[in-house]
Amino acid sequence: MSLNAWLQQARKRLHAGRQRSLLWLADEPGALQAAIDALTEPAQWLWLDSGGVSPLHVPDGVVQVYPNQAQHYLGSEWQGLIVDGFSGFDPDMLLALSATLQAGGVCLLLTPPNWSQQSNQALQRWLSAGQRLPIKSRLAAWLGQPWQHYRGSLSELPSLPTCTPQPRPEGLTYDQQQVLAALHTLNDSDIWLIRGRRGRGKSTLLAELVQAARPARTILLSNHPAALRTFLNRLQALGWQKTARNAWQAGTGATAKNVPLKKSGTPLPELKIMAPDTFLATSPSCDLLLIDEAARLTLPVLARLLLTPAPIIMASTDEGYEGAGQGLRLKLNQHIPAGRVLRTFELNTPTRWSADDALERILDQTLLLHAELPEAPCGDGVSIVPWNRDDMRLLPHLWALLRTAHYQTRPRDLLQLLDAPGQHVWLAWRASQVVGAVWALEEGGLDAVEGHVRGHLVAQRLAQLRDDSLWLRQRSLRITRIAVHPALQGQGIGSQLVQAVLLAPVDFVSVSCAAEACLQRFWQRQGFEQVHVGAKPNRASGVPSAIFINHR
Repeated sequence: MSLNAWLQQARKRLHAGRQRSLLWLADEPGALQAAIDALTEPAQWLWLDSGGVSPLHVPDGVVQVYPNQAQHYLGSEWQGLIVDGFSGFDPDMLLALSATLQAGGVCLLLTPPNWSQQSNQALQRWLSAGQRLPIKSRLAAWLGQPWQHYRGSLSELPSLPTCTPQPRPEGLTYDQQQVLAALHTLNDSDIWLIRGRRGRGKSTLLAELVQAARPARTILLSNHPAALRTFLNRLQALGWQKTARNAWQAGTGATAKNVPLKKSGTPLPELKIMAPDTFLATSPSCDLLLIDEAARLTLPVLARLLLTPAPIIMASTDEGYEGAGQGLRLKLNQHIPAGRVLRTFELNTPTRWSADDALERILDQTLLLHAELPEAPCGDGVSIVPWNRDDMRLLPHLWALLRTAHYQTRPRDLLQLLDAPGQHVWLAWRASQVVGAVWALEEGGLDAVEGHVRGHLVAQRLAQLRDDSLWLRQRSLRITRIAVHPALQGQGIGSQLVQAVLLAPVDFVSVSCAAEACLQRFWQRQGFEQVHVGAKPNRASGVPSAIFINHR
């Protein structure tokens, strides 16, 4: 069976079951190129290029996207995705753009037959000076086993997907209806957060809320207007009309849906779309403020927006690849102004594919989106041991710890954790269970240093501050994450992890973190000296960064 014939039959089955699926073709580049050149409807395919050198070229008509462009394609829909595994593999990029794949669509992964024995070129963007790509990819090995069911070659394609036909749902989901039903309780002190994974109907619900509330002046904030296609299409279907480039007005009578005729002399509700920085710079008045994809905003920007004297409704995905990562889940409560009330709604039911969608399920499993911590074990004392990165049985537990402890942990960090050179992890064990971890990376050790070098964050900053390249020549470790089971914090486990790092044979150990009093006290108790505090707040945390070192 040819690739086109397989895809045609697979799409019929997937579409009937409102499913999407993965097809992993591990073959020689020449054969793969011939097959993708022959694809029908090339304009319906999106090509994911991680930026590395690849023997494959993009067929005519297929749209090519690089990692730094991925956000611009959210909100669009495609019948097929092609992931060029020869160019590297970027987990953030695949996870984000998988949401653009329609029900009935196929995600086509192209790799060499020995994929895990090849360098992952996506890692090239994060290598520091003096580092080289490893000759194999642990991440590819980690993905390979659970994805084996979807693997084949052009001469031996895998079995066609099996799907149970499902009717297309009509109207709003139960989750969406519950939010809409609560609209009558919305008042000026309320801040609503509508949270859900992609494909759960957040944009559609925002349009329905605007239509039902019909405030005189609504402002929608978005840094990516192209991602508002679904919202604007729904608004238009509800009778709203575009009056200017970024302005819309509600319809009346026959053009409006489920809305009484406008009373004489009453102005029609209006909606304006603008960027968050424009809103903060001009402070326009509004009766309702909508914030689209709030997790893409930094927490300091979000904190300023939440001071707006109007009801606020935010919609957000917090799967980890947005600007604030999981900050909305872990830190939003700290930024709610006094006198305001936060109410969170969850949208769990997919609207664009079935609840048991095969592609979403396999990505969840392998990219550890829902890795959960077990209950804390009983007992006293811990043992600290280094983690061998080739032993990936502990990866889900380790990842759950890191996600819980640090709001900017994202799927792309799996790539660095597993494949990047110079990574070191120590684990804290209690009763045969991992209850803590510290992740550090190598810096310095450079022989010849002239001008700016790539990476080496703390070592390079110290060399600049003290005008002494010795800091870059010395070998050091920079602690980048430290995590302890939430139920066991305050028992000295974090301190024991830090002490294990201090035993490493390096010239000094450093950490760069927020200059908050609690963190300053912690690092000083570990024997670290604060040597620098930034002059400006960090964009992500809103707090200046501080550098601490423990010089051996």
